[in-house]
Amino acid sequence: MKIRLLGSLCDSRLEGYLTSFLVDDHIAVDAGSIGYVASADQQLGVKDLLITHSHADHISSLPVWLENTWEDRSEPVRIHASHAVMDCLKEDLFNDRLWPDLLNRAPAGRPFFELIEVEPRQTFRIADKEITAIPVSHPVPTLAYMIREGDTSVLIVGDTGPTTEVWDLARQEENLKAVFLEASFPNGQAKMAALTKHLTPELFALEKGKLQRDLPFIAFHIKARYRDEIVAELESLQDPMVQVGAANKDYDF
Repeated sequence: MKIRLLGSLCDSRLEGYLTSFLVDDHIAVDAGSIGYVASADQQLGVKDLLITHSHADHISSLPVWLENTWEDRSEPVRIHASHAVMDCLKEDLFNDRLWPDLLNRAPAGRPFFELIEVEPRQTFRIADKEITAIPVSHPVPTLAYMIREGDTSVLIVGDTGPTTEVWDLARQEENLKAVFLEASFPNGQAKMAALTKHLTPELFALEKGKLQRDLPFIAFHIKARYRDEIVAELESLQDPMVQVGAANKDYDF
């Protein structure tokens, strides 16, 4: 399985602004940056999108991406999302105010996209992948995704504060090869992290410990203004299994 964390903007220091992953080039997790920074071929190659939650840094490029690729597709993109996210897309994004209503204004027979509801704890298939959606702790309903193919599983945890259920499931995942986990604030911003339900490097280490197994934990969603501080604090953990996520790098598992 190949996973790529897309960058946000041209300046590598700003990698943490927006979130999008590519999984084997045909599945995306979140649409924060895919419509802005992915190549035309990468954008067109994605057939299915998994959305973790409705915050703007995870969906902001969605309408741009849809318009970039719609005319060249033989079938619409499938957007897999919770009921809460689907409501947000319908009421707050594609509402003819923030963006044209792509759900109800598509030409006959040519929908811009298909919405598929994902229930928490549901397991479903996309092509050669089996995926389980796991609730995590954030101010809006948010899902992590366990993605499986053959004897490989990778866990992508979207925005979260300290949580439990996702690690209970992950401990049972014999073929788990890696975890992508957020680290949004430095330790000195612990109160802000608690308020917004995010992680600091100290909390990142505590969440990693809940897995009770040593495997790569790749930190992402690092706030740009605190990047140097957060990276230094992650490195100070002196844990060889903790990595700072690199934008536009292919992680092969």
